[in-house]
Amino acid sequence: MIGVTEPPVYRQLSLDFGQPASGRFEDFFVGENAQVVERLRQLPCANIPAFLVVWGGTGAGKTHLANALCDAFSVAQRRAILIDGQQKAQLFPAMLDGLAAVDLVVVDDLDQFAGDAVWEEALFHLYNKMVVSKASLLVTLSCPPMQAPFRLADLKSRLGACETYRVVPLSHEDKREWMRQMARLRSFELEAEWCDYILNRAARDPASLVQIINTLDAESLAAKRMMSLPFIKQVMKW
Repeated sequence: MIGVTEPPVYRQLSLDFGQPASGRFEDFFVGENAQVVERLRQLPCANIPAFLVVWGGTGAGKTHLANALCDAFSVAQRRAILIDGQQKAQLFPAMLDGLAAVDLVVVDDLDQFAGDAVWEEALFHLYNKMVVSKASLLVTLSCPPMQAPFRLADLKSRLGACETYRVVPLSHEDKREWMRQMARLRSFELEAEWCDYILNRAARDPASLVQIINTLDAESLAAKRMMSLPFIKQVMKW
């Protein structure tokens, strides 16, 4: 059995749940998602635990928000664990034992566990233990919880009782402005046409775009080069 008594804060507790992608609230372009972003921002400092479902299509930003919430808990010196459903093949249900002792559990892409009786049972028991321990839970799904293909009725009903928010994906124009905003936070400029060039060639989900901006920033500093379209082409090898 794996416990989570140490270390006291997020910074990747040593349980093999995989390496979460980077993500901060500052790097999330709110768009039409002000309500869910504000709710998640409040959670690390709240005294009342919360059980939340955030759902939306691929690339809407669910994983970014999941990681941003873990980052915010770390800043607040509170313990958090993120479980990546995309890495289910490397995980096993017994890893959930003891997680109710942390302040926050995040299960990203919970859909990946749907239909697996052993995992569904383990997740149901974790939910109940977290109610008792007064921990907070965030899960992300690709659809509303009552439409998800879970077979355990009790788990589905618990998820249906959670606070539920939909993440609305950004338009092309929103993503362009968001990329320019991220660049300014890192003290460089991206022209609108450069953003279009990247968006037409790269994965358009928030986590991938953040990684591209970070790569361009690091390479620009290392090479002592000003940002330009030829430099972007050179770095990204497009």
